[in-house]
Amino acid sequence: MASSSGNSQKSGSEGDLEQVMDQRKRKRMLSKSARSSRMRKQKLLDDPTAQVADLRRENVQILQTISVTAQQFINVDAKNSVLRVR
Repeated sequence: MASSSGNSQKSGSEGDLEQVMDQRKRKRMLSKSARSSRMRKQKLLDDPTAQVADLRRENVQILQTISVTAQQFINVDAKNSVLRVR
């Protein structure tokens, strides 16, 4: 009987160790899953942020082009007015 209780304790101890290992494994898997989730979320945030920056730069360039073109139009319109007066 003593030997059966010895086996029972060893078996219980192995079971406890197995439970601890399972808990660690689950914790590791959750941690890895959480890390992957955070990385996906960060990528979703980074992509639009980069796109916004690109669009802002493009907008500045377009506004500069409009400004230059408007100035050129004013100059041509002034010359045209002078030619019409002659």
